[in-house]
Amino acid sequence: MTPDDLRARLARLGYQLKTGATAQRGEAGSPPCQPSSRPSSRGRAGYTIDRVVEGSYRPTPYGDCFVAEHHHPAGQPHGSHRLDEVLDVDPKVLSWLGRDLPPEGLNLSRCAFLDTETTGLAGGTGTYAFLVGLGFFEGSRFIVRQFFMEDYDGEEAALHALGEALEPLRGVVTFNGKAFDLPLLETRFQILRRSFPLRGLPHLDLLFPARRLWRDRLDSCALSSLEAEILGVERERDVPGWLIPNLYFSYLQSRDARTLADVFEHNRQDLLSLATLAVRLARQYADPFHPMLEDHRDLAALGAVFEMLEMMDRAALCYERAIELAPAGDLRNRAMLRLGSLYKRLRLRQDAVEIWQKLAADGHAYSMVAYLEMAKHYEHVARDYSQAERVTLRALAALELRPARSEPRWVDQERRELEHRLARLRRKLNRPGL
Repeated sequence: MTPDDLRARLARLGYQLKTGATAQRGEAGSPPCQPSSRPSSRGRAGYTIDRVVEGSYRPTPYGDCFVAEHHHPAGQPHGSHRLDEVLDVDPKVLSWLGRDLPPEGLNLSRCAFLDTETTGLAGGTGTYAFLVGLGFFEGSRFIVRQFFMEDYDGEEAALHALGEALEPLRGVVTFNGKAFDLPLLETRFQILRRSFPLRGLPHLDLLFPARRLWRDRLDSCALSSLEAEILGVERERDVPGWLIPNLYFSYLQSRDARTLADVFEHNRQDLLSLATLAVRLARQYADPFHPMLEDHRDLAALGAVFEMLEMMDRAALCYERAIELAPAGDLRNRAMLRLGSLYKRLRLRQDAVEIWQKLAADGHAYSMVAYLEMAKHYEHVARDYSQAERVTLRALAALELRPARSEPRWVDQERRELEHRLARLRRKLNRPGL
């Protein structure tokens, strides 16, 4: 994107870059390597951050840090959920969402919901977190507290204030924080030779359970997509994430903080959505069959999750209900294949055979797997060699009808394996070869 293209997109969104150099630096996705030597922004322009964002300057041993703060009533709705529903989440259910969490789970009432706005998406030592937002419960209120780095030389003050706020909390919840937010913050603390206050605390990253649950339903599992499709959140005139670094660079040049008001609001909305996303995920994992939440795609995905967690009974129930609700098609067939395999593991052999028979009768892509599983069952479990022979012959016939697009070498390999099985079965039946 050229500077002119970027300037045109900014103009459509109601923003303006002051110089072409600023636009080019923003596109590069990283700030200058050395902190700025310019003095504090206060007093240099009419629109300082404390005039456009509700907050105050807080003293630290390293200078003042601007901190914005919003108090939300716990019962405030955000999309289709209320914030206080976070307090009703069973901590143990959260251990199903995060593989690295302790078995007892996580008490969200003592956790920080964390989100950063940064000078680029590449990470590394050249990327700064110029705004760090925390959401947490304090009594009956959900507090959003945002720590702002007015200039590069204000980073230590911002991180000191952030560390003090994190000290009483006992866990952290993020969205893609495992790959980005927390490593970036830890790098910034290390550069300043400070201990990282979140090291060793339980960390729940909601991106991964969201992907496991909704990847078959949604084209994207970005937070904005989850807000629109799952949480019922509608943002008005939200600043796009790709634009945020450019707005900060423009602010550093102009010292006009008006465009940053939308960045603070974007960050605040992200934190509210983090809280309600945790509610929705926990609720759906805890009660997959709730009439308001039940969806065949989600149930099939949860079946795989519970199977991974070795919660076989819950997995089987999810697969069974997904098959009941799903229309004919690939997702239903995959759920049937997973259910047949699960029945086999649970030694529910007749139930498994019934599933494989239905799959084989449909003549779809999974029919060969179904035939093979039935042949194994009749040969090795039921010891019914005649039935195993009949199933193997059907599999060979179905193989010849496989679409021409199938790779010949795989077809040849399957044919050889089936012919080998057939020869073995006929030896057991005291019959001649093929």
